[in-house]
Amino acid sequence: MAVDLTHIFSLSENVISATLGRNSEQNYLPQINLFLLFSLDQMKPIFYRLVPGSIRDVSSLLLSMEESKVRDIILVGDKGFYSADNIYELDT
Repeated sequence: MAVDLTHIFSLSENVISATLGRNSEQNYLPQINLFLLFSLDQMKPIFYRLVPGSIRDVSSLLLSMEESKVRDIILVGDKGFYSADNIYELDT
């Protein structure tokens, strides 16, 4: 399995999940965070979750992995994901 977390900006007044949030580029705009879990065997997404743009912490990642019911996930994060708090949350 591979995990992709990305953000989508939206200025639409009809998208209630698009809430103010700051992303890796330090943009503070209404956005939705999209969690995708890809099957490397099937080469396609097998689970997705929309997360309000104001939620950017590892707890949304952990909840999404739990909801997917997939086990043995290997998470590879870039340098923007690394923090002592995130490592602690992932280890517990």
